[in-house]
Amino acid sequence: MLHGLEPGEFILWVALGSLTIALLGILVAWLVYGRKPLASPKTADPLAKPLGSVYRGMERKWWVDEFYRAVLLRPADWLAEKLAGPVDQGGIDSLVNGFGSLTRSLAGLLRQLQNGFVRFYALAIVFGVVAIVLALILQMP
Repeated sequence: MLHGLEPGEFILWVALGSLTIALLGILVAWLVYGRKPLASPKTADPLAKPLGSVYRGMERKWWVDEFYRAVLLRPADWLAEKLAGPVDQGGIDSLVNGFGSLTRSLAGLLRQLQNGFVRFYALAIVFGVVAIVLALILQMP
């Protein structure tokens, strides 16, 4: 609580002050740009001369993009390039290829069990039922 005010309480003078500042900003922008809009991108901005280096800094976004590229992106790109071969191709690809080979080998073994004889499938079901019954018997106290 600030100075006895409840959170979320509407304060008229703050709202009117904010509205006044916003409207003054719109008026100033219209006075600078609205009466005679820039005819082409090559037309000099009316604020370029009076603001000088401040305008240049704002136009270049205070060189934040260049800083971000130099400090974060270039090192990350370099690291990714250096690790792509050993980690991705050496580790991850080998692991994935290994699982693929294991699956192919297991499928070759299981393929032999599917011979098309119904009596073989019936025998497999009998073995499964016997295994389940044995498991249940062994778990009894």
